[in-house]
Amino acid sequence: MPGYSIRDLSIGVNIPVYQLSAFINQEYGKNFSEWVNDFRFSFLQKMMKENPEFKLYTFEALGKLAGFNSRTSFISAIKKRTGKTPSEYFVFAKDEIKSDDTVYISPRANIGKST
Repeated sequence: MPGYSIRDLSIGVNIPVYQLSAFINQEYGKNFSEWVNDFRFSFLQKMMKENPEFKLYTFEALGKLAGFNSRTSFISAIKKRTGKTPSEYFVFAKDEIKSDDTVYISPRANIGKST
């Protein structure tokens, strides 16, 4: 959702901002904005797989649907996660993404640990 801040989350979960920020940094190895953008990107991947009308949306509409505040933040987030611009990624990715290719957002503390 556009304009969603760490303060909004802090109020929703009743945890002070400084503790929430430290938790996200420690467990996920990223700041709040990057963490939220991972969810936004996952939403777009899911939409691309499940919505046959996905190709009809403009990039501006996709960015707004996913909750990006601006075209610039949308483009930057896609580039950071894919190394491609939105037009490069979305034109070709629909055929390449399989149902098991969703970006999962797991705590850094669990990465590489065997169970």
